[in-house]
Amino acid sequence: MDITEFYQTFFDEADELLADMEQHLLLLDPQNPDQEQLNAIFRSAHSIKGGAATFGFVKLQQTTHVLENLLDSARRHEMVLTDDIINLFLEAKDIMQQQLDAHKNSQEPDEETFNYICEKLRQLALEVKEEQSTQLGEGSDSVSLAESNAPTENITPVSAVHHTDDELSKENQPLATANTPNTDGLYQHHIILSDLKETDIDLMLDELKHLGEVSQVEKQHHGLEAVLKTTATQEDISAVLCFVIEPEQISFANVAATEEKVTSTDKTQEQAEHSPSSVTESIQPAAQTEQPATIEKNVAELNKNSQADEVTKVATTLPPTATPAPARKPVVAQAKTESTSIRVAVEKVDQLINLVGELVITQSMLAQHSDTLEPSIHSDLLSCIAQLQRNSRDLQESVMSIRMMPMEYVFSRFPRVVRDLAGKMHKKVELNMIGSSTELDKSLIEKIIDPLTHLVRNSLDHGIEMPADRIAAGKPEAGQLTLSAEHQGGNICIEVTDDGAGLNRERILKKAISSGLAVSENMSNEEVAMLIFAPGFSTAEVVTDVSGRGVGMDVVKRNIQEMGGQIQISF
Repeated sequence: MDITEFYQTFFDEADELLADMEQHLLLLDPQNPDQEQLNAIFRSAHSIKGGAATFGFVKLQQTTHVLENLLDSARRHEMVLTDDIINLFLEAKDIMQQQLDAHKNSQEPDEETFNYICEKLRQLALEVKEEQSTQLGEGSDSVSLAESNAPTENITPVSAVHHTDDELSKENQPLATANTPNTDGLYQHHIILSDLKETDIDLMLDELKHLGEVSQVEKQHHGLEAVLKTTATQEDISAVLCFVIEPEQISFANVAATEEKVTSTDKTQEQAEHSPSSVTESIQPAAQTEQPATIEKNVAELNKNSQADEVTKVATTLPPTATPAPARKPVVAQAKTESTSIRVAVEKVDQLINLVGELVITQSMLAQHSDTLEPSIHSDLLSCIAQLQRNSRDLQESVMSIRMMPMEYVFSRFPRVVRDLAGKMHKKVELNMIGSSTELDKSLIEKIIDPLTHLVRNSLDHGIEMPADRIAAGKPEAGQLTLSAEHQGGNICIEVTDDGAGLNRERILKKAISSGLAVSENMSNEEVAMLIFAPGFSTAEVVTDVSGRGVGMDVVKRNIQEMGGQIQISF
C-alpha cells in the first residue's frame, strides 16, 4: 500500500481541524476560559501532530508539538491565558496552515517562519515554567514544559533506552504500562495489530520505528506484535496508525506481561519469581507449578482471546486517555464514532449533474412523443411516462442540492478578520452573523468571498468610529457589524451592515467633482453612494494598508455583476 494515497485525506482533515482550532480560539474568553473549548483546541493540535508524523511532515509536526504542550498546560490551568497568548496561538495556527499548504504543493515549509514561531512558543513555555517555579517553589512537582524548549523535537525520543535480557532479569521495579511513563519519561506499549495485509506488515513496523524504539517484534500471519518504547501515548500511536489501517485492527496489551513472556523462556523458575511485581501478582499461582513455556502459552492465550474495540479516527475526536488495565486484560481503545458524511470530488459531482441533465432531456423527449399516443390505448405507458417525469424532476433537484453550500462556509472566515483588524485599528467591534444556514452554489460561494471581505474591511476602516468618538456621539463603545444572508424570491440577498458614521454625501460629491465625474445636486442618496464604485475613487484622507487607495470597490462591483448579481447601498 502506497501511503501517499492518504495524503489528500490528511490534507482535508487537517484543514478542518485548523478551522475548528481557529473558531474555538476566537470564542475563547481569556478571563473565563471554557474547559470544553480548551479540550477541543488541544484535540485538534494533537490530531494534526499525529497525522503529520505519519507522513513525515517534520516542521508541521514539530510546530504542532510545541504548541500542543502549551495548550495542554492551558487546559490543565497551569498557565493564565491572556489576549496576547491567544493571539500567539492564532499566529501559530496560521503558520501551521502555511506549512500544510506548502506540503499540498510538494514544497518544504519556510525554515525562517518555522524557527520564528517555535522560538516564540518556546519563550512562552519558559515564562510559564518560571511562573510555576515562582508560585510552587523549586522543589515542587509542577508539570514541566521542558519538551517545549526544543523546537526541533520529534515524537521519536532523543535517546531511547535499550535493555538486554540480562538487564531485564535484574530489574525489580515495575515496568511502565499503558499511559504511565517510567523514570526515563518513556512509555512502553505492547501493540497488537491484526488482520493486516502482507504488504502492510513491514509498513506498520516502519511507522512504529519512527515513533520510538521497537523490540520483541513478532510477525504473524496477517498480524504483528511488538513492544514500543517511546514518548508517544496510546492515543498518539492510534492516531498515526489509523491513517493506514482501521481502528479495530489496533489493540494494546500490558507491557509487563509481554516482558515476562520474553524473559521467562530463557529463565528458571526462580528467576520468574523475581520478575517485576506487577507481573508476579498476576501469574504467581501459575509460576509455582508451571514451566516458563506454559506461562508463555497462557500469555499468548490472553492476547489471542482479547478483543479490540475501535478507536476514533483522527478525522473526528480523539479518544480519552486510556486507564492502565490489569495484566490479564489488554488495554483497548474507545469505540469509533460512525461518520455521517463522505468526501466526493467536485468533478464527480459535476459529472453526475451532467448525466442527470441528459436524463431530464431524454425524459422531455419521451413526454413530447407521448402526446401523439391515444390515451385509451396506451394508458399504462402514459402513466409510466408521467411517473418518470416526476422522478426525473425530484432527482434533478436532489442532485443540484449536492453543490449547495451554507453561507457559514463564508461567514466563518470573518470572526478572525474582524478581530485582527479591530485590534490593529484599536477599535471595539462586535460581529453578528445571521442566516449562516442559507445555501448557495459552491461556485458562487467561492467567488463571493473576496468581494465580501473587501466590504467588511472598508466597513471597519471607514464606517465604525474609534471608541472615544462613539462615546462622544452617544453610541456604545463597541461598534456593531452584521453579516446576513437570506432568500428573496429566487435570489440570495447578502447584506453587510454597520452602525458607524455612514457615508458622507457632501464629501463624496466633492470628491466626484474633483475627479471629473458627472454629478448633480439632485442625485438621490442611492445614486451618490454608487459613486464610490468608480475606479480610483476614495474619500479617505489617509491611505492605510487596509484601504484608502481607491482600488477595490470597482473590482467588487465587477465581480458581483459577473455572478449575475447587483449591489445596492443605503445610508
